[in-house]
Amino acid sequence: MGQPVFISHSSLDKATADTVCRFLEAQGITCWMAPRNVPPGAKYGEAIVHAIEDALAIVFIFSEHSNASEQVMNEIERATSKKKLIFPLKLGPIMPSPELEYFISRWYWLDLTLAPLDTVLPQLAVSLQALAAQGAPMVSGGAEPSRKPKLVFVKIGTASVLVLALAVWLGSRLWRAPVPALPLERAFSQQQAQHPSHLSPALSAQAAAYQALEQGDSDKAATLFQQLIAQAEPQLQSQGYTGLAAVAWARGDAQQTLERAVQAEGLDPEVVYSHVLRGHLLWQQGKTTEAATAYRTATEKTHGLPWQ
Repeated sequence: MGQPVFISHSSLDKATADTVCRFLEAQGITCWMAPRNVPPGAKYGEAIVHAIEDALAIVFIFSEHSNASEQVMNEIERATSKKKLIFPLKLGPIMPSPELEYFISRWYWLDLTLAPLDTVLPQLAVSLQALAAQGAPMVSGGAEPSRKPKLVFVKIGTASVLVLALAVWLGSRLWRAPVPALPLERAFSQQQAQHPSHLSPALSAQAAAYQALEQGDSDKAATLFQQLIAQAEPQLQSQGYTGLAAVAWARGDAQQTLERAVQAEGLDPEVVYSHVLRGHLLWQQGKTTEAATAYRTATEKTHGLPWQ
Protein backbone atom coordinates (compact mmCIF):
# COMPACT_ATOMS: atom_id res chain seq x y z
CA MET A 1 0.00 0.00 0.00
CA GLY A 2 1.36 3.41 -0.95
CA GLN A 3 0.66 5.80 1.92
CA PRO A 4 1.70 4.41 5.30
CA VAL A 5 -0.52 4.30 8.36
CA PHE A 6 0.90 6.31 11.26
CA ILE A 7 0.66 4.47 14.60
CA SER A 8 0.48 6.98 17.45
CA HIS A 9 1.28 5.45 20.83
CA SER A 10 3.03 5.91 24.14
CA SER A 11 6.39 4.18 24.48
CA LEU A 12 4.85 2.32 27.42
CA ASP A 13 2.38 0.69 25.00
CA LYS A 14 5.05 -0.41 22.55
CA ALA A 15 4.08 -4.08 22.82
CA THR A 16 0.51 -3.39 21.71
CA ALA A 17 1.65 -0.99 19.00
CA ASP A 18 4.08 -3.64 17.70
CA THR A 19 1.28 -6.22 17.60
CA VAL A 20 -0.97 -3.87 15.64
CA CYS A 21 1.87 -2.97 13.30
CA ARG A 22 2.83 -6.60 12.63
CA PHE A 23 -0.76 -7.55 11.84
CA LEU A 24 -1.37 -4.62 9.49
CA GLU A 25 1.92 -5.09 7.66
CA ALA A 26 1.11 -8.79 7.24
CA GLN A 27 -1.98 -7.60 5.36
CA GLY A 28 0.14 -5.43 3.08
CA ILE A 29 -0.52 -2.18 4.95
CA THR A 30 2.65 -0.17 5.46
CA CYS A 31 3.01 1.32 8.93
CA TRP A 32 5.10 4.17 10.28
CA MET A 33 6.14 4.08 13.94
CA ALA A 34 8.57 6.05 16.01
CA PRO A 35 11.33 5.42 16.76
CA ARG A 36 11.44 2.49 14.30
CA ASN A 37 10.97 4.59 11.17
CA VAL A 38 12.83 7.74 12.17
CA PRO A 39 15.76 7.94 9.68
CA PRO A 40 19.25 7.91 11.19
CA GLY A 41 20.45 11.46 11.84
CA ALA A 42 16.98 12.96 11.30
CA LYS A 43 15.42 15.37 13.75
CA TYR A 44 12.91 13.35 15.73
CA GLY A 45 10.08 15.90 15.81
CA GLU A 46 10.51 16.85 12.19
CA ALA A 47 10.39 13.21 11.10
CA ILE A 48 7.12 12.69 12.98
CA VAL A 49 5.55 15.81 11.49
CA HIS A 50 6.40 14.68 7.95
CA ALA A 51 5.18 11.14 8.66
CA ILE A 52 1.80 12.42 9.85
CA GLU A 53 1.47 14.68 6.82
CA ASP A 54 2.21 11.74 4.50
CA ALA A 55 0.00 9.23 6.34
CA LEU A 56 -3.10 7.62 4.93
CA ALA A 57 -4.65 7.57 8.40
CA ILE A 58 -3.76 7.48 12.08
CA VAL A 59 -4.16 4.45 14.32
CA PHE A 60 -4.16 5.83 17.85
CA ILE A 61 -3.35 3.40 20.68
CA PHE A 62 -5.37 5.00 23.48
CA SER A 63 -4.44 3.99 27.01
CA GLU A 64 -3.80 5.56 30.39
CA HIS A 65 -0.22 6.11 29.20
CA SER A 66 -1.03 7.85 25.92
CA ASN A 67 -3.77 9.79 27.71
CA ALA A 68 -1.06 11.48 29.77
CA SER A 69 1.59 11.75 27.05
CA GLU A 70 2.46 15.22 25.78
CA GLN A 71 4.16 13.68 22.75
CA VAL A 72 1.02 11.75 21.80
CA MET A 73 -1.10 14.86 22.30
CA ASN A 74 1.14 16.73 19.86
CA GLU A 75 0.74 13.95 17.30
CA ILE A 76 -3.06 13.89 17.59
CA GLU A 77 -3.24 17.67 17.37
CA ARG A 78 -1.07 17.61 14.27
CA ALA A 79 -3.15 14.82 12.70
CA THR A 80 -6.35 16.76 13.37
CA SER A 81 -4.93 19.94 11.87
CA LYS A 82 -4.02 17.96 8.76
CA LYS A 83 -7.54 16.51 8.57
CA LYS A 84 -6.35 12.94 8.95
CA LEU A 85 -8.76 10.12 9.67
CA ILE A 86 -8.12 8.78 13.18
CA PHE A 87 -8.86 5.24 14.37
CA PRO A 88 -8.72 5.31 18.20
CA LEU A 89 -7.98 1.85 19.62
CA LYS A 90 -9.09 1.93 23.25
CA LEU A 91 -7.20 -0.47 25.51
CA GLY A 92 -9.09 0.03 28.77
CA PRO A 93 -12.09 1.64 30.47
CA ILE A 94 -10.69 5.15 30.73
CA MET A 95 -11.90 8.55 29.62
CA PRO A 96 -9.71 10.88 27.55
CA SER A 97 -8.31 13.98 29.17
CA PRO A 98 -10.28 17.16 28.35
CA GLU A 99 -7.60 18.29 25.91
CA LEU A 100 -7.47 14.95 24.13
CA GLU A 101 -11.26 14.63 24.12
CA TYR A 102 -11.43 17.90 22.19
CA PHE A 103 -9.66 16.22 19.28
CA ILE A 104 -10.97 12.66 19.31
CA SER A 105 -14.50 12.69 20.77
CA ARG A 106 -15.99 12.84 17.26
CA TRP A 107 -14.44 9.54 16.12
CA TYR A 108 -15.92 6.07 16.52
CA TRP A 109 -13.85 4.05 18.97
CA LEU A 110 -12.51 0.55 18.48
CA ASP A 111 -13.00 -0.57 22.06
CA LEU A 112 -10.98 -3.59 23.19
CA THR A 113 -13.05 -3.77 26.35
CA LEU A 114 -15.98 -4.82 24.11
CA ALA A 115 -14.26 -6.93 21.45
CA PRO A 116 -10.90 -8.75 21.44
CA LEU A 117 -7.93 -7.52 19.45
CA ASP A 118 -8.04 -10.49 17.08
CA THR A 119 -11.60 -9.49 16.18
CA VAL A 120 -10.98 -5.77 15.77
CA LEU A 121 -7.72 -5.87 13.80
CA PRO A 122 -9.08 -7.70 10.72
CA GLN A 123 -11.83 -5.11 10.39
CA LEU A 124 -9.37 -2.28 10.91
CA ALA A 125 -7.26 -3.73 8.10
CA VAL A 126 -10.27 -4.02 5.78
CA SER A 127 -11.23 -0.39 6.38
CA LEU A 128 -7.69 0.86 5.79
CA GLN A 129 -7.40 -1.17 2.59
CA ALA A 130 -10.73 0.19 1.37
CA LEU A 131 -9.63 3.71 2.23
CA ALA A 132 -6.43 3.26 0.23
CA ALA A 133 -8.27 1.70 -2.71
CA GLN A 134 -10.78 4.54 -2.91
CA GLY A 135 -8.21 7.26 -2.43
CA ALA A 136 -10.73 8.82 -0.02
CA PRO A 137 -9.99 12.32 1.27
CA MET A 138 -9.23 12.73 4.97
CA VAL A 139 -12.47 14.15 6.26
CA SER A 140 -12.82 16.23 9.38
CA GLY A 141 -15.73 18.01 11.04
CA GLY A 142 -18.10 19.90 8.80
CA ALA A 143 -17.47 17.77 5.75
CA GLU A 144 -20.14 17.74 3.11
CA PRO A 145 -22.41 14.69 3.44
CA SER A 146 -22.04 12.09 0.72
CA ARG A 147 -24.87 10.71 -1.34
CA LYS A 148 -26.88 8.04 0.40
CA PRO A 149 -24.46 5.11 0.87
CA LYS A 150 -25.27 1.43 0.80
CA LEU A 151 -24.34 1.04 4.46
CA VAL A 152 -27.31 1.93 6.63
CA PHE A 153 -27.36 4.56 9.39
CA VAL A 154 -24.79 6.68 7.54
CA LYS A 155 -25.02 9.78 5.37
CA ILE A 156 -21.67 11.34 6.11
CA GLY A 157 -18.28 11.67 4.43
CA THR A 158 -16.74 8.60 2.78
CA ALA A 159 -13.92 8.27 5.29
CA SER A 160 -16.35 8.47 8.19
CA VAL A 161 -18.46 5.73 6.58
CA LEU A 162 -15.44 3.43 6.81
CA VAL A 163 -15.08 4.11 10.52
CA LEU A 164 -18.75 3.49 11.23
CA ALA A 165 -18.57 0.33 9.12
CA LEU A 166 -16.59 -1.27 11.93
CA ALA A 167 -19.40 -0.64 14.39
CA VAL A 168 -21.99 -1.78 11.85
CA TRP A 169 -20.01 -4.98 11.25
CA LEU A 170 -19.84 -5.81 14.94
CA GLY A 171 -23.55 -5.08 15.22
CA SER A 172 -24.41 -7.16 12.17
CA ARG A 173 -22.78 -10.19 13.76
CA LEU A 174 -25.37 -9.86 16.52
CA TRP A 175 -28.23 -9.25 14.09
CA ARG A 176 -27.43 -12.51 12.31
CA ALA A 177 -27.04 -14.50 15.53
CA PRO A 178 -29.87 -16.67 16.88
CA VAL A 179 -32.53 -14.83 18.85
CA PRO A 180 -31.37 -16.21 22.26
CA ALA A 181 -28.12 -14.29 21.76
CA LEU A 182 -30.01 -11.04 21.28
CA PRO A 183 -31.38 -9.94 24.67
CA LEU A 184 -31.76 -6.22 25.17
CA GLU A 185 -28.83 -5.54 27.44
CA ARG A 186 -30.05 -5.02 31.04
CA ALA A 187 -33.40 -3.70 29.85
CA PHE A 188 -35.36 -6.92 29.64
CA SER A 189 -33.21 -9.47 31.47
CA GLN A 190 -35.63 -9.70 34.37
CA GLN A 191 -38.67 -9.72 32.09
CA GLN A 192 -37.13 -12.45 29.96
CA ALA A 193 -36.61 -14.60 33.02
CA GLN A 194 -40.25 -14.13 33.97
CA HIS A 195 -41.87 -14.20 30.52
CA PRO A 196 -39.40 -15.69 28.02
CA SER A 197 -42.09 -17.09 25.74
CA HIS A 198 -43.88 -13.73 25.68
CA LEU A 199 -40.81 -11.65 24.81
CA SER A 200 -39.19 -14.06 22.39
CA PRO A 201 -41.37 -13.07 19.36
CA ALA A 202 -40.74 -9.38 20.04
CA LEU A 203 -36.99 -9.88 20.32
CA SER A 204 -37.08 -12.00 17.18
CA ALA A 205 -38.87 -9.20 15.35
CA GLN A 206 -36.28 -6.71 16.55
CA ALA A 207 -33.39 -8.89 15.37
CA ALA A 208 -35.04 -9.46 11.99
CA ALA A 209 -35.80 -5.74 11.65
CA TYR A 210 -32.20 -4.64 12.10
CA GLN A 211 -31.07 -7.40 9.77
CA ALA A 212 -33.52 -6.18 7.13
CA LEU A 213 -32.31 -2.63 7.62
CA GLU A 214 -28.72 -3.72 7.17
CA GLN A 215 -29.72 -5.40 3.92
CA GLY A 216 -31.41 -2.22 2.69
CA ASP A 217 -35.02 -3.35 3.08
CA SER A 218 -36.34 -0.40 5.08
CA ASP A 219 -40.01 -1.26 4.40
CA LYS A 220 -39.68 -4.69 5.97
CA ALA A 221 -37.71 -3.21 8.86
CA ALA A 222 -40.41 -0.61 9.50
CA THR A 223 -43.14 -3.29 9.54
CA LEU A 224 -41.20 -5.35 12.07
CA PHE A 225 -40.47 -2.36 14.29
CA GLN A 226 -44.20 -1.59 14.29
CA GLN A 227 -44.69 -5.01 15.90
CA LEU A 228 -42.62 -3.82 18.85
CA ILE A 229 -44.74 -0.68 19.18
CA ALA A 230 -47.81 -2.90 19.41
CA GLN A 231 -46.43 -4.63 22.52
CA ALA A 232 -47.71 -3.76 26.01
CA GLU A 233 -44.32 -3.04 27.60
CA PRO A 234 -43.23 0.61 27.25
CA GLN A 235 -39.59 -0.46 26.87
CA LEU A 236 -40.44 -2.65 23.89
CA GLN A 237 -42.52 0.19 22.43
CA SER A 238 -39.55 2.49 22.91
CA GLN A 239 -37.30 0.07 21.04
CA GLY A 240 -39.86 0.03 18.24
CA TYR A 241 -39.81 3.82 17.91
CA THR A 242 -36.03 3.75 18.11
CA GLY A 243 -36.02 1.29 15.22
CA LEU A 244 -38.32 3.57 13.22
CA ALA A 245 -35.89 6.41 13.91
CA ALA A 246 -33.16 4.21 12.45
CA VAL A 247 -35.35 3.55 9.40
CA ALA A 248 -35.95 7.28 8.96
CA TRP A 249 -32.22 7.92 9.25
CA ALA A 250 -31.48 5.28 6.60
CA ARG A 251 -34.03 6.97 4.33
CA GLY A 252 -32.48 10.39 4.87
CA ASP A 253 -35.51 11.82 6.70
CA ALA A 254 -33.96 14.02 9.40
CA GLN A 255 -37.24 15.36 10.80
CA GLN A 256 -38.79 11.93 11.31
CA THR A 257 -35.53 10.60 12.77
CA LEU A 258 -35.77 13.23 15.48
CA GLU A 259 -39.53 12.78 16.01
CA ARG A 260 -39.21 9.01 16.46
CA ALA A 261 -36.24 9.47 18.79
CA VAL A 262 -38.31 11.81 20.97
CA GLN A 263 -41.15 9.26 21.09
CA ALA A 264 -38.72 6.52 22.10
CA GLU A 265 -37.23 8.61 24.91
CA GLY A 266 -40.69 9.55 26.17
CA LEU A 267 -41.54 5.88 26.66
CA ASP A 268 -38.18 4.88 28.12
CA PRO A 269 -35.70 7.52 29.42
CA GLU A 270 -32.95 4.86 29.47
CA VAL A 271 -33.08 4.05 25.76
CA VAL A 272 -29.61 4.13 24.17
CA TYR A 273 -29.82 4.18 20.40
CA SER A 274 -32.12 7.18 19.96
CA HIS A 275 -29.29 9.34 21.33
CA VAL A 276 -26.81 7.72 18.95
CA LEU A 277 -29.08 8.61 16.04
CA ARG A 278 -29.39 12.17 17.38
CA GLY A 279 -25.61 12.29 17.35
CA HIS A 280 -25.46 11.11 13.74
CA LEU A 281 -28.01 13.76 12.74
CA LEU A 282 -26.15 16.57 14.52
CA TRP A 283 -22.82 15.42 13.11
CA GLN A 284 -24.24 15.46 9.59
CA GLN A 285 -25.37 19.03 10.20
CA GLY A 286 -21.87 20.03 11.24
CA LYS A 287 -22.84 20.50 14.90
CA THR A 288 -19.96 18.47 16.28
CA THR A 289 -20.15 19.78 19.86
CA GLU A 290 -23.86 18.93 20.13
CA ALA A 291 -23.21 15.57 18.45
CA ALA A 292 -20.55 14.72 21.01
CA THR A 293 -23.02 15.56 23.78
CA ALA A 294 -25.62 13.23 22.25
CA TYR A 295 -23.10 10.39 21.94
CA ARG A 296 -21.96 10.95 25.52
CA THR A 297 -25.57 10.82 26.70
CA ALA A 298 -25.96 7.50 24.90
CA THR A 299 -23.06 6.02 26.88
CA GLU A 300 -24.87 6.90 30.12
CA LYS A 301 -28.04 4.98 29.19
CA THR A 302 -28.65 1.28 29.82
CA HIS A 303 -31.44 0.01 27.57
CA GLY A 304 -30.08 -1.10 24.23
CA LEU A 305 -28.37 -3.86 22.29
CA PRO A 306 -24.64 -4.49 22.85
CA TRP A 307 -23.58 -3.16 19.43
CA GLN A 308 -25.48 0.08 19.97
